[in-house]
Amino acid sequence: MRNEPVWLAGLGQAIEWILAAAGAFVVALVFYSVLSRFFLHTDVAWSSEVCTLLLIWMTFVGGALAARQNAHLAVIELVMGLSSRPRARVDALALAVSALTLAILTWYGITLTIFSWDGISVTLSISNGWWYLAMPVGCALMLIFVLAQLVAVLRTGQPLSAIAGDPNQ
Repeated sequence: MRNEPVWLAGLGQAIEWILAAAGAFVVALVFYSVLSRFFLHTDVAWSSEVCTLLLIWMTFVGGALAARQNAHLAVIELVMGLSSRPRARVDALALAVSALTLAILTWYGITLTIFSWDGISVTLSISNGWWYLAMPVGCALMLIFVLAQLVAVLRTGQPLSAIAGDPNQ
């Protein structure tokens, strides 16, 4: 988003770095696991569970990055013909519904995490809650970016595509 607050830009940068590091770690771990099986004829059982855990986290946290960049899928054919002010109103409504949905998903994700916390993973022997915790954390991060976009649309009266710098305006 153009002219986003410093703290929001910093959060976005942190998410980008974390996702890049996690992705590199997954690639390295899978490569290590394959080499271990091929050359040492041993199975690195924990690597599969670590990769699964990281990919789940990358999915939800990556959703927050997509929300920040206004990169989620959208059907915009109906609003593309609208002028700036009506399109901003439609965007504000869509962002408000998205924010409500993300708030509900965050709440249910917290509940699901709490209920699953006592279960223990097979290989890593850590709480199963770590898998489920990705949902409320990712949804809460998405909610932060969606609310910032909603405030920007309401404050400026411009459509989100103009605020976010979307080339498909």
